[in-house]
Amino acid sequence: MDHRELLEHKKEAEQRAADKKAIEKKREQQQLLEKQAKAKRDAAAFAHFQAVAGAVQEVCQEHPDRELDINFELFSDKEREAFEMLLSAKRGEDTTSIHLSAKVRMQLLNKALAVLYPTLALGKAPEYHIGLKNFLEAQQKIGDVRDEIKSDAGVEAIFFKVAGTAKKEEEEEEEDEEDEDGDDDDDKDKAADAADDDKPAKKKKKKGGLGRLFRRNKKPDDE
Repeated sequence: MDHRELLEHKKEAEQRAADKKAIEKKREQQQLLEKQAKAKRDAAAFAHFQAVAGAVQEVCQEHPDRELDINFELFSDKEREAFEMLLSAKRGEDTTSIHLSAKVRMQLLNKALAVLYPTLALGKAPEYHIGLKNFLEAQQKIGDVRDEIKSDAGVEAIFFKVAGTAKKEEEEEEEDEEDEDGDDDDDKDKAADAADDDKPAKKKKKKGGLGRLFRRNKKPDDE
């Protein structure tokens, strides 16, 4: 191999090394961009988790005498609907102030959690370990609402049982009164029939007859 060939070989080796270095640098840059994008997504997801967890706690400890301190613009339409359901479950009435039964409230609570829980569950992830406290607090508030609904369900069950018993007793009293009225009517009918049987039969006065004919044919001299 002469000197010229050696130079060309060296040049090709240097080019391959430069290309390899460029490829590695490009790969590193791509990995860095991906890492930054992931960090950005994670930060956004965690911020969203904190917003949802905070809103859940705010709704679950809601009081009629104060306004909710929630920026609903941070949430999607589906999440806003979930918060409305959660609020109705907590208050026991819908947006039009119509009373909701415990059964309906529990259904609303479960529907709301089906939407919100996937975000709340981020608080249990290792990378979001600092959000575990918020997750546990939100979970506790949800449990409080669930216990309130169960307690109200027990009260409603007692109320409907008492109301049902009272209604049944009222219906039975009405039936007894109807039976008594029927017996009185029967007694009156029997008394009337007995009175009719005791009366002497009246003789029917015949129209026309011999007396009338005689009076009509009587002569003046006979008077």
